[in-house]
Amino acid sequence: MEYSITQHDGFDQIVASGAADYDTMVAMITELISRPEWRPGSAILLDYRAFDAGPLKVGEISRLAELVSEHRSRIGPARLLFVVSRNLEFGLVRMWEAYVSGNWDGDAMIFKSREEALVSLKDSGG
Repeated sequence: MEYSITQHDGFDQIVASGAADYDTMVAMITELISRPEWRPGSAILLDYRAFDAGPLKVGEISRLAELVSEHRSRIGPARLLFVVSRNLEFGLVRMWEAYVSGNWDGDAMIFKSREEALVSLKDSGG
């Protein structure tokens, strides 16, 4: 698994590719919220179109939700916009949402196109 984190006008972007790896996903989340430019409540576009979440186990998805809950105040009311190309990733994001529900202050949306996600960001002022 590889990823990059970049800051854009009004949002952070993570582009992930390759086969999912739990430890790398933990590092990705930790790196994002540790960046000097990170602000609680930021908008984040997660481009997972070239990402294969298949190797993740259910317990790992649950632990990723716990990690977000543990950093609740650092993450704040973040707005996550996931862009996926396959039903597998769509379903696993929904599973993660179920695990994190009530344990964070953010909001997550899933899109099948980057353009739709960008329109949503623009419409919300993010």
